Amino acid sequence: TDTRTIKPGSLFIALKGENFDGHNFAAKAMELGAEAVVTERPVEGARCMIVDSTARALLDIAGYYRSKFDVKVVGVTGSVGKTTTKDMIALVVAQKYKTLKTQGNHNNEIGMPQTLFGLDSSYEAAVIEMGMSHQGEISRMSMSCQPDVAVITNIVKAKLEILDGAAYDAPLILCRDDKLLAGVQLHSDRKVYYYSVSKKDCDVYASGVKTVDNSITFTINYEGGKIAAQINCLGEHNVKNALAAF
Repeated sequence: TDTRTIKPGSLFIALKGENFDGHNFAAKAMELGAEAVVTERPVEGARCMIVDSTARALLDIAGYYRSKFDVKVVGVTGSVGKTTTKDMIALVVAQKYKTLKTQGNHNNEIGMPQTLFGLDSSYEAAVIEMGMSHQGEISRMSMSCQPDVAVITNIVKAKLEILDGAAYDAPLILCRDDKLLAGVQLHSDRKVYYYSVSKKDCDVYASGVKTVDNSITFTINYEGGKIAAQINCLGEHNVKNALAAF
């Protein structure tokens, strides 16, 4: 998507934004060694694969690429806290599986496909963050990354769009402390797991939360027992993020 990163044999996708149009660089991409370009119209000097939407084509290609690998994907979304939660989940999953994760805030319809293209046969899991600025974005990204587990940290307008690309039996993990998420009704047999900082009727909840210097200690309570935990960051919201990861 950026001619500065083109190597011989690349496929250049001409994306259109508010301040740029990749079609203006299609011929340049060919000069730099691109094998072809994906465009929405013919471009002189370029070998074009013409589609209705280059942005959608990028997601479709990424989705096809993701489907080539036997990898478990955790999808994470929410209004706030999703990046920290994504990082915590990746740390937990990486204890047992080689794990790919979204880098930085590459959580939009351009950045997320780039993350999926980082998959190879050595990876066993991936933690993919999905952000949104418009209705329908989470749905399109979910259809592309096909999450095996879906996590919603707190309410977003399109909260359940994350399930659009998920398997029918992919579990959904929700924060019970969010009033709107606490009342989510699903018209399916999908398993829903709730976590909370204090509500003891949840699948996972925290107790004995204490701040010690620059860390927080607490107990993670779950159906199978209890675990003493410590995180090296402050704030109740980070306890919630850790519970989601657990």
